[in-house]
Amino acid sequence: MKMKTSRVVILMIIAILLAIYILFPFFLVLLNSFKNQAAIVQDPISAAGASFSQFVSNVNAVVNNKNFVFWRAFGSSALVTIISLFLLAVFGGMSAWVICRNKTKWSTFLFMMFVAAMVIPFQVVMFPLITWFKNLGDFLHIPLLRSHGGLVFAYLGFGESMTIFIFHGFVKNIPLEIEEAADIDGANKWQ
Repeated sequence: MKMKTSRVVILMIIAILLAIYILFPFFLVLLNSFKNQAAIVQDPISAAGASFSQFVSNVNAVVNNKNFVFWRAFGSSALVTIISLFLLAVFGGMSAWVICRNKTKWSTFLFMMFVAAMVIPFQVVMFPLITWFKNLGDFLHIPLLRSHGGLVFAYLGFGESMTIFIFHGFVKNIPLEIEEAADIDGANKWQ
């Protein structure tokens, strides 16, 4: 019992240290948003020179920048993110359910292909993707480059593998009896 407790304590300490290591860059960005440029360059890690009035000034400088329309960029990002996540959830959930519930060699092969696709970094396919989008957009007369639709389409391509992987694990843990009961209830409802 004492051995298990010490293991849990050690794992908790490692997890806390790992969280601090991962979140430290975010802390630095937040801390430096309260300082002016000279204070950031002088000592980026300390809180010297940080003030709330400087934070307000920095936010105003970003929002009211004449070279960059902040609210339009924010709205575009929000639109692309919301549409992409919605479509990923719908198509990824359906795909994962079909792959998980059909126990065939093809479904296993498809699942493994989606898992393998998660390993490919974006930088490897970035240039061919741009070329492909340009050629396909020219052929179909649909703007895929520099458009919200093209960006959503690219996000779907890159996010679907992870979505299917996550939903597959979720669907696999749902007992078939629950789905059968829902199917029976649905059939009785329409009679």
